[in-house]
Amino acid sequence: MDFGFSIPPRGPMATPENIATLAQQGEAMGFGIIAVTDHIIFPTSIQSTYPGSGSGQYYATGESQGEYLEALALLSFLAGITSSAKLLTAVMVLPNRPPLLTAKMLATIDVLSKGRVIVGCGVGWVVLENNNGLLRQLSTEGLPLLRSSLQQDMHASCQEVDPAEPGSAEVPSVRRAAR
Repeated sequence: MDFGFSIPPRGPMATPENIATLAQQGEAMGFGIIAVTDHIIFPTSIQSTYPGSGSGQYYATGESQGEYLEALALLSFLAGITSSAKLLTAVMVLPNRPPLLTAKMLATIDVLSKGRVIVGCGVGWVVLENNNGLLRQLSTEGLPLLRSSLQQDMHASCQEVDPAEPGSAEVPSVRRAAR
């Protein structure tokens, strides 16, 4: 079993120096996975229910609100400054990304990291990222294409799971994930 941690994609800790220190120290301490989260856009005010807190509230801290480091660029940076930890997208918001380009970028990062990439993808929990079910449809259409491309480029072992609704703590999403 590997233990991991997430790199901050925004806020005062999201600088190249801080990210490098966190990643390298975490790896030196024996953490086996370094995760990056993904939002192409991140609103300054969130009305969605946040699945990561008991209250459902998302609390943004610090002065940096709205900006968010791009996940695959951050993953590539981590590939260059670490040597053994697996690099995880947790969770890449698939419908915001063109499947073929995303697969190529992931395959390139996997080569540069010597096979350390783990891909987690979903539809995201921020309602702003879900345009009346459009994202679920795009995930359903894009996931097989991404999966096929990754298997060819990375010789990846992919397990297909039904795309989850926004707010991954919702009961239907949890049921699908448990299968």
